[in-house]
Amino acid sequence: LVQRAPEAEIVFYIDVGDTFHAPDNKSRTPRSGHPLDTAARFIDMVECNLRVKIFQIEMLLKKYPKVVVRVNPGNHDEHTATMLGMILRATYKDNPRVTVDAGANPYWYYKIGKVMLCSTHGDGPKIADIPRIMATDEKEMWGQTDYKVCIIGHWHHRQSVDVNGVDVHIAPTLA
Repeated sequence: LVQRAPEAEIVFYIDVGDTFHAPDNKSRTPRSGHPLDTAARFIDMVECNLRVKIFQIEMLLKKYPKVVVRVNPGNHDEHTATMLGMILRATYKDNPRVTVDAGANPYWYYKIGKVMLCSTHGDGPKIADIPRIMATDEKEMWGQTDYKVCIIGHWHHRQSVDVNGVDVHIAPTLA
């Protein structure tokens, strides 16, 4: 995929959340306790995920001058996603070509030229509310940009819709 992607000065690696699918060895959702199907011990999932993420970032670095990484906290891995982001930030702390957002804020924003990027896991807001949330959270960025894009996860289907001028793209969960 990286080889087939177009050339650019910057690439965004956005993890839409729930990468770990389960937050611990109990294999249950943290809020409701629903059982989850997991194929490995939690520590094995963490190790595998970290190896894969580093491999993917290294592949991106071979092609792109700047890599921006965002790991969104999901409803299945709220704390572990933040931990993963912190580990990746520490791993790349001495690499000026990599920026890792490890924040626990469920919404992430980035301005590039006249484009406002947003990403969130997607378990909280209704899709129709995304433009209002973006405009409220980042008033200045909203006003400075002509194009708005939000990438969300959570849902188990792929969809792209225009919601009041914001291109909302749903990237289905890998789980």
